[in-house]
Amino acid sequence: MKNKKIAFIPNWSKGNPYQNLLKSSCEKFNAEVEYHNIPAELFPFSHLMKKEKHIEIIHLHWISQIVSRISWSKKPFVFWFKCFALILDCFWVRINGVKLVWTIHNKVSHEGYNRKKELWIRKLLCLSVNKIILHSNEAVSEVSEYYQIAIKNKTHVIFHGNYLNCYPVPEQSAQTLRSKDEILDNDIVILFFGSLKPYKGIETLISTFKKINRNTTFKLIIAGNPHNAEYKQELQNLCRLQKNVLTDFQYISDKDLVNYLTIADVVVLPFSDTLTSGSAILAMTYGKSLILPLTAKVFGCVPTAGVKYFKSEKELIHILKSLDKEKLEMMGNVNLQKSLTMNWEEVGKLTTDLYNNISSNQY
Repeated sequence: MKNKKIAFIPNWSKGNPYQNLLKSSCEKFNAEVEYHNIPAELFPFSHLMKKEKHIEIIHLHWISQIVSRISWSKKPFVFWFKCFALILDCFWVRINGVKLVWTIHNKVSHEGYNRKKELWIRKLLCLSVNKIILHSNEAVSEVSEYYQIAIKNKTHVIFHGNYLNCYPVPEQSAQTLRSKDEILDNDIVILFFGSLKPYKGIETLISTFKKINRNTTFKLIIAGNPHNAEYKQELQNLCRLQKNVLTDFQYISDKDLVNYLTIADVVVLPFSDTLTSGSAILAMTYGKSLILPLTAKVFGCVPTAGVKYFKSEKELIHILKSLDKEKLEMMGNVNLQKSLTMNWEEVGKLTTDLYNNISSNQY
């Protein structure tokens, strides 16, 4: 079977290892993968097909640019015209032999577009592409219910791979790194890391932590680059005078991220409106226990014995108060063992099998 020539769009490979890992894993099974940006055209897929005539499959990942371009207009006629153009674009590339695959990473974009319009765009894309990829069976059910369309017949579940050997080794031992931040051996370190945006529930985490802050054995670390200056100021105000809250409000290098993971006992990711989380999988890869909102069960990859779920601030307070260092280590080991099964070689095989088996008349 000849090598399939694939275009990954948009190109978000810098600063996000997911696309690079997927590309490398697919290339082990003879796929030829290129990165391309989404053309700023009324018919972006057709434009890419015309420009890159060798491309056989367009693999669409994040669609915020498409949503933005279609939904900005206040006039209904313009919006529906652009929606029709999207359908026509998909139809045209498909009748010309180019297949369309879409990995749905989020139910809706985090940028806060008009929700009703975005749902229409997502529904139309679901109906128009050849195949859909989701990372868990739970996500298939969630998306089908949320979009109110049947997608199971064209959807393939391919798990998100781990981050083993993707990041540098820690500079020093956990004990040495903790001592630099005046963290004692018996302190329980709770970590949140990643880009800091309002939808991630960071304010709720800080406010909740402050309610248990009488217990000096707890430390909370918030590490990441705030969404903007105003949001940074809001977080700084929340953390002011909290000696047990350590903040690093800047872009976190891979080296520093690994150091933070090394000293952490548990990773808390309070955001809830997403279908998968690279942060959760990275924490698992580093053998860390997790605290997640109940809605994060949609990830489908976190072992029950490796996570504590909460559905309210009251439950989160109870979980934080009851944290035990030895139990957290045991939970982290469970997550590590699970992450070792989430290997990219299998992801590459499953993905290239999908590429190779798309029927020309698959609708």
